[in-house]
Amino acid sequence: LSILRTNYPKVPMMAMTATATPRVREDILHQLKMTNTKWFIQSFNRSNLKFEVRPKKLKSCTKEIIEVIHTEFPKRSGIVYCLSRRECDLVADELRKAGLAASAYHAGMTDAQRRKVQEAWIQEDKCKIVCATIAFGMGIDKPDVRFVIHHSLPKSIEGYYQEAGRSGRDGLPSTCILYYHWHDVVRLRKLIQGRFLAAISPYDHDDDEDDAAAAADDDTDADAAADDDQVVQYNIFSGHWDGPGVSTYATIQLHEEALFRMVSYCENQIDCRRKQILSHFGEAFDPSECGLVVGCMCDNCLQADRRRLEKRDVTEDAMRIVRAVDGFVHIRRNVTINYCIDLFRGEFVWFTYSF
Repeated sequence: LSILRTNYPKVPMMAMTATATPRVREDILHQLKMTNTKWFIQSFNRSNLKFEVRPKKLKSCTKEIIEVIHTEFPKRSGIVYCLSRRECDLVADELRKAGLAASAYHAGMTDAQRRKVQEAWIQEDKCKIVCATIAFGMGIDKPDVRFVIHHSLPKSIEGYYQEAGRSGRDGLPSTCILYYHWHDVVRLRKLIQGRFLAAISPYDHDDDEDDAAAAADDDTDADAAADDDQVVQYNIFSGHWDGPGVSTYATIQLHEEALFRMVSYCENQIDCRRKQILSHFGEAFDPSECGLVVGCMCDNCLQADRRRLEKRDVTEDAMRIVRAVDGFVHIRRNVTINYCIDLFRGEFVWFTYSF
């Protein structure tokens, strides 16, 4: 798009975006060759949204979601975001079996099928809940969405906030629940690395059947993939410009950095959720204002009112953990996170290495 400034140097230009970090805003100005700009920025805070992160039980997550909808949002309209097309179909099927009016929506469906689901959901005609990948939501402005549930971990805070922000457009209290498990992080990293390794050479790496199926099944980057023949493209999930004109390794790093910022958000059980999100977009927020709308205080702020926290220096503990992991790397032993936790707690004293 920078060619527009070259070809039309005297034409006024305006750039608009909904959720962009300070770095992305600077990138946009650079790419569009805009100078002497005036900025108009509104607060990113959505005070009527309640943010929660809940531990994800892999074998019973869908059952828990069904229970939540039945008890907290009966006959209400909502969205359940899933990582892949297959998950959308499975979750929608489970919800229907539980008596909920749910439909799947993803890029594997025809245009006519997606249009039918979208219209039925908007008009609430035999469809109250849509189980979707991120292919759903752009351009949709349904005001009375009371809940957005993430069955799987989003790829970035930008993506998460856009998806969560599709609830409560009418200004009434709405809930955003994210189910988190490290397993989803592993899946997303494999997809990120596998996609770019495949771009280098389809013969330079081996995928097991599960990973190959997951990569083929996943359509979260459908729009970006369609533009692979462009020299450089903007990727909202990494919050940066990428494409064939940018180093593959650097692009992988950007995607993984975005993913681990999302992980940090999920694993932080102390700081206000709003403060974490708004800080990512360069906005300061006072946690004391988290509950301005009744019933919309985030889970961390609610817990802070009920527990006493104490500060403790964990430097020595952290050093021991780093030494243990370094030892495993040196002897080339593959261990799980749970194994490391058990070892650190002293449950395997009889089988301890000396580092």
